[in-house]
Amino acid sequence: RQLTDLRRHAELTPQSAAAPPPDDDQAARAVEAEFENALSRDLQAVRHQTDGSLTRSDLDEALKNPNLHGNEAAALGVVADNFADMAKGHDGKFITLADIKKGDLGDKYTEGVNYLSTASHALFNGKPDYRKMDQGGIGDCYYLSPLDNEARLHPDELVKRLTDNGPTVTVAIPGRPSETIPKPTDAQMVPYAGGSTNGIWPTCFEMAWEVSQHPKLSMMDEPGGEAATGIQATSGHDAVNEDNTKSSLSHIDKRLTACPPSKNNVCASTFEREYKNGFIEGHVYSVVDYDPKHKMITLRNPWGASVPTGY
Repeated sequence: RQLTDLRRHAELTPQSAAAPPPDDDQAARAVEAEFENALSRDLQAVRHQTDGSLTRSDLDEALKNPNLHGNEAAALGVVADNFADMAKGHDGKFITLADIKKGDLGDKYTEGVNYLSTASHALFNGKPDYRKMDQGGIGDCYYLSPLDNEARLHPDELVKRLTDNGPTVTVAIPGRPSETIPKPTDAQMVPYAGGSTNGIWPTCFEMAWEVSQHPKLSMMDEPGGEAATGIQATSGHDAVNEDNTKSSLSHIDKRLTACPPSKNNVCASTFEREYKNGFIEGHVYSVVDYDPKHKMITLRNPWGASVPTGY
């Protein structure tokens, strides 16, 4: 907003006295100031310790505030999303305002503001579109990549699993009791999974899953899991994890030909080691397609538009 005002001022100033455009440092300082102002308003409503520290529980509770919107929601969401990194100096237990200032969160704050300005708050804005899904900051790729596949394969079935109750949503989880959750707030939409302009359905599925799977944990502390668990939880069908690190290409070809991703919920996982070909370590991708003629596997990263969506 401040940068827009600067541009408008320059347009209204006579050409001979036109103000110089802000340099990168000025723009960064403007964003940082806007972020700090928004966060200071957030903290007025956050229950925090007398020494100024913020725990994960403090932030989780603050994220539930339905009255935070726009800049305030983005600022709080970004802090919650980056809590783990900022809390490393305190054994992961809390953060301080000094930690937040050192976190250099200006760019991420801007991304959060932009996301909220375009994201749909409807449960569904059209049919579920897997290409609109974005994982967010929770480490549950093992659940969201299978959900990504279900949105691609059975979008109408996903619609049936969500019941809009006004302030709450009831989510049907295959093989488990349904979970009724509050609709996500704007602040929760920043660090949680989202559907961008397609609606909040990914956020609702994710929130319900975390309540069912880890009822005593903060969502942001999700420990991760295996793809088979996510496939069962999203499709309702049995699934197995198969280690193909030592399998021949012909074996993989036979498996994908017999179980084509165009009709089945198939995922691919990487190990906890560094990859030189662009893949993320310890991550789960959805297998979107397999071309047996050219032996080509197409994957989608649940991180969405922030990274290449296929290989």
